[in-house]
Amino acid sequence: MQTINATDQQKLCRYLLSDLDSCKLGILICLYMGLRLGEICALKWEDIDFQRKTIHINRTVQRIQVGQEDKKTILYEGPPKTLCSVREIPIPEFLFPLLLSCKDDGVYVLNKFSPMEPRTYQYKFYSYLDKAYIKKVSLSRTAPYICDKLHQ
Repeated sequence: MQTINATDQQKLCRYLLSDLDSCKLGILICLYMGLRLGEICALKWEDIDFQRKTIHINRTVQRIQVGQEDKKTILYEGPPKTLCSVREIPIPEFLFPLLLSCKDDGVYVLNKFSPMEPRTYQYKFYSYLDKAYIKKVSLSRTAPYICDKLHQ
């Protein structure tokens, strides 16, 4: 699977901004701030410092197997895999008012009271690509792209 190119990313951003909600905002955060799929799915409103205009990445979510025989899985929320993944990222100027407009009384940014299932969010991303007429790329392969005043 290829990474998204600049032209398709601009098309996608236009689509996402046309009727913004928290899930579309999450894709914009990934595109412009480099968050990984598990990081955006675990992002809480408390991780966003609205005064300093930064986002703290200190957790991720993933589906893991519990037990060897029953193949049962759970959604596990925990620290990122490496210490280097724990970081503070400045929020781009144009994203800041969008974050403020989507902020609600929930705990998580994407899914009010529980972390978003990464596979569900990946499928949601694919549906956005379809609606924006963009070929399928993985959310984890969307390289951060510098905004060219698309938001204005």
